[in-house]
Amino acid sequence: KGRFLVVSRLLDLDVITFVNIYAPNKDVPGFFTELVPILNKFGNTNLITGGDFNLVVNPELDRSKGKLSLPSKIQLVLFELMNDFDLRDIWRVLHPMVKDYTFTFASHLTSSRIDLLISSSLVPVITTTYIHPMVISDHSPVSIASLNPSKPPSTPRWKLNTFLPKDSMTVATIKESLKDFIKINQPSSLSVAGLWEALKCFIRRTLISISSANKKRIHKEQELHSCLDENCWKDLLSLCAEYDTLMLEKAEFAILKSRTKYLEQGERSGKLLALHLKKQEQSRSIPVIHHYPSATHTSNPKLINDTFASFYENLYKDVSSTKEDLDAFFSPLPIPQLSTDQNLLLSAPITIDEILFVITRMKGNKAPGPD
Repeated sequence: KGRFLVVSRLLDLDVITFVNIYAPNKDVPGFFTELVPILNKFGNTNLITGGDFNLVVNPELDRSKGKLSLPSKIQLVLFELMNDFDLRDIWRVLHPMVKDYTFTFASHLTSSRIDLLISSSLVPVITTTYIHPMVISDHSPVSIASLNPSKPPSTPRWKLNTFLPKDSMTVATIKESLKDFIKINQPSSLSVAGLWEALKCFIRRTLISISSANKKRIHKEQELHSCLDENCWKDLLSLCAEYDTLMLEKAEFAILKSRTKYLEQGERSGKLLALHLKKQEQSRSIPVIHHYPSATHTSNPKLINDTFASFYENLYKDVSSTKEDLDAFFSPLPIPQLSTDQNLLLSAPITIDEILFVITRMKGNKAPGPD
């Protein structure tokens, strides 16, 4: 019969309605007919509909082979629904003439693109859409990436993938690279500080190259995805085990990154994890502030940024003060003073043993900042 699930959420002051679809694999036009009145309730929101539609929108481009035929009844109803709600096949919008597929019928070596993501108002802000390799399921995942229309774009900053130092092959590669770096640069006239800065750049470049190599291994499977002869199919199956390993590492890193310790604890781990992540996002977001110059509340991201910038400019503005002003400010404050022994201890040079002691006791899974 088919199934669908509709969820409407408020994300950064924008209401987005997600519709997940598993359409029947028979010609049952009533499935999409039942969906229309439900979507009408959310007609004024951003709509993303995705899932297994069990049909293709364009038989000529969305099937690897097969004869063209007249649209089925369920196809005609879907086309009418897409027209009424102004929905667009996102992947086809960004790849007008490309042939790629999300489902392969192995016994006949035929493929089709039946897993779709369709939307209307979000199409202008979507930057990329990607059909991922087919490994665990007989369907390929489809993903999209979009800009946040309510937030100004920011320049991405490189951060250390904290999973890489836990990989034994990565650690071995870095150790060998460090030997070469020290051999080449130690005799130079660089100061210790200069050598340290050069070393950080060198390690960063090495880690980026390792990450790129891992991505190329994943993309190799994607190249075989559209190749449907028997030899390529065997190669595709032989790569699944390696790809599974990569996906396991990626999942472990995602859990590590999001601090999802609740995933394996508690009776309702999914709810705990969702609540934890929601609180984490809310704590970092500033959706509304009291705009001081106009004495009103504002949710405009630019006004929020300008208000904070103006506040801290005034806070740290260089204002000349007289000695009397400074004395009047500091005199009532009980300012503690260091003893002679404390002063000598703090002024002593930092030893290598102290540095090693601190490093070995630092918490893991922390990416360093730009400093």
